[in-house]
Amino acid sequence: MARIVLATGDEVLRDTVSVVLLEAGYAVVYAASWTRTVEGIAHAATRLLLVDPDLPEVREHAALLATLPATLEHRPHVLALKGNIPGIEAIPTNPVSLRHQVSRVMGRVVSRDDARLLGLLGVGSRPLPVLASIAQRRAAVCITGERGTGKKQVARAVHALGGGGPFFPLPNVSRLHGVVALPWEEGREPGTPGTLYFGLQDEWPLDLVHSVHDRAEAQGWRVVMGARTPPPRPLDGWTVLHLRPLRERPDDLRALVLHYVDTHRKAMGLPPRRFARGMWPIVHGYAWPGNARELESFVVAVLSSTNRALIQPRDVPASVLELADPRRMDEMAGETAAFEDMVERRLRRVVALYEPGGAPTLYEIIRQAVERPLFRLALARMGGSQKAAAVLLGLSRNTLASHLHRLGMKGE
Repeated sequence: MARIVLATGDEVLRDTVSVVLLEAGYAVVYAASWTRTVEGIAHAATRLLLVDPDLPEVREHAALLATLPATLEHRPHVLALKGNIPGIEAIPTNPVSLRHQVSRVMGRVVSRDDARLLGLLGVGSRPLPVLASIAQRRAAVCITGERGTGKKQVARAVHALGGGGPFFPLPNVSRLHGVVALPWEEGREPGTPGTLYFGLQDEWPLDLVHSVHDRAEAQGWRVVMGARTPPPRPLDGWTVLHLRPLRERPDDLRALVLHYVDTHRKAMGLPPRRFARGMWPIVHGYAWPGNARELESFVVAVLSSTNRALIQPRDVPASVLELADPRRMDEMAGETAAFEDMVERRLRRVVALYEPGGAPTLYEIIRQAVERPLFRLALARMGGSQKAAAVLLGLSRNTLASHLHRLGMKGE
């Protein structure tokens, strides 16, 4: 993940410049000494060094500073702030000029669209400085919120703004027993330390959480955890960020719908689309218990179901409009309970017939038997669109594609 090193001991200059860069979506780390400056520029993720000429030892090492980037494989760029350093290009610190000069050298780690989405997920009106402040602390982070509130998206932003290394999701800890194997403990090449992300559902296996944190921290990795419920007791040294559910933020609904309409119609290669006035009572009349993820699934289903530029309720199939029907959740809960009872009855015979140690495993047999019809039905409901089906299922498009390939369903 490309990052900027801001080398200055002047707190006013640091704050002035960093706010401009963070709000523009760049990852920034700080160096308040010459030693930290050299360490920062040598880091493989560093693409730009912004250096204050008044930082002690900078001028006496100007020649080294000018030639050091050329000796490094990742070739970082060096610019001087508010003054001249022999051999180093100087740039002004006003916001417009600073953003322009930096954009010539490197790309944003958080796009404008993603920054806007983070604000609509409840991080705040200025989400990037908030998340960058968390990222700079390097402490473990716990992001709490109901299902579908965007915990993993926020975790990725914290990682990106932290400036470097891989983002490595672990399996949901609530489903695991015993010890979780971390990447470097499985014989993989650890590479540059990055961020480990894992989720909790309803229970807090605190011993396991602390074990993962302590082992990751010892290797220089940051831990970010997503949990549906707050921890039963404070986690020492952790930063906690809470994402409020959509029902507590009704004023964000319209902006979130507009964001998803624009994002997904571009991804689908569609011309501009917008919701007609009659669509908004449908959106505002539902509590969205699945939060942003459920709302996104609804928008994708609407876009996939009609070719109209101005989308009216009459243009959308009843099966799609039912996604925002408050009665649907009660009906779905009843159907889910009945489905679980039916599955248990049918599985009893399968489990009795299976011989231990067979191949494929019993788990794999059952998983495939459920996945195949589930994926077929999701694709059928979304008109064959893998992207729309992935949103409905709560998967990434690449994850769904890999599952379809594994099951021999790639062409469906």
